[in-house]
Amino acid sequence: VVKNQMMASGDSQVVAIIPAAGVGRRMGGQTPKLLRKLAGQEILIRTLKALNIPEIEAFFISVSLPLKEEISRLVREAFTEREIFFSDGGKERQDSVFNCLSAASDWSGWRVPPERRIVLIHDAARPLVDEEVLRQVIREASVTGASGVGVPVKDTIKVVGGDLMVKETPDRTCLWAIQTPQAFSFPVIWEAHLRARADSFMGTDDCSLVERSGYPVRMVEGSYRNIKITTPEDTRIAAVFLEEGGTETMLRVGQGYDVHRVLTGR
Repeated sequence: VVKNQMMASGDSQVVAIIPAAGVGRRMGGQTPKLLRKLAGQEILIRTLKALNIPEIEAFFISVSLPLKEEISRLVREAFTEREIFFSDGGKERQDSVFNCLSAASDWSGWRVPPERRIVLIHDAARPLVDEEVLRQVIREASVTGASGVGVPVKDTIKVVGGDLMVKETPDRTCLWAIQTPQAFSFPVIWEAHLRARADSFMGTDDCSLVERSGYPVRMVEGSYRNIKITTPEDTRIAAVFLEEGGTETMLRVGQGYDVHRVLTGR
């Protein structure tokens, strides 16, 4: 419907979808990953605070049923003046995003036609996203209909077969590591998800669904700091990034001793 239609930037409405129903098995431990503390605050709350910009009018968050009550309480306490809606988490991340899209389609707050409705999708475990990157990907999606954030890869990439033999070494100057946020006009992302469901296709991110539907995606260069927290090591790295970025003051407590030579009269 909107494949070749350009949209006027600044005339759009934006909502954010945050899939937060993952179990985080690689993190280990008893506490769910998104409820673990990063520099004294839950990872999910940090991510939502990073998304808490005026351009985004509502949050649609997918959560697993066992954690729905706890997460709902935490989020509503932290964001008392923000419109927040919770959807059930699906079997896969893609299912969770679709559930949020369905809820967003029925949102009573829309004031613009569907082609000017922008959906920003962001991983719940990426709390270090930069505010300007958010605004840039929203601007691009408002003009082109589909935009994703990523960074050029630094390492040489090998295509390896099942026999562990190298099959190909692609030119890394053309390779990017995709991140979130990813932003789309509502008709573009809705059609892409409907096609994927009809074909039982499971993509690795939302841009891949849009690409598969034949719609072009414009990339925005992000930051290497915008990591996805998956393992305990990632939490430590994120804490260092927070400290270096000057957004947190980290208190350290230690013990020490002092030694002086013994002198006459002292």
